[in-house]
Amino acid sequence: AKEGVGRDALGLEWTMLLAGASSILATHWNVGANHSYEFLNRFYQYWLHDKMSKAKAWRKTVLELKKSKNTELNSPYAYAAYSLTGTWK
Repeated sequence: AKEGVGRDALGLEWTMLLAGASSILATHWNVGANHSYEFLNRFYQYWLHDKMSKAKAWRKTVLELKKSKNTELNSPYAYAAYSLTGTWK
């Protein structure tokens, strides 16, 4: 990653935004298949099916996983890896 003006790393997310992507849902570390399934299934359900904004869908997904009785899903490992960058509408 290249260093930016504010001494921050300019990585893949920044490159994708510069190339024209309006928003990026990305992880900051490797996430297991089950965690990915649970996060993405919920996020896309809320965003595409329930017509929530990406920001609201992301927030609802994170809050649901944090409150889950499943100890694998309520661990920060399962939800904190995901960030939404760009347009949140």
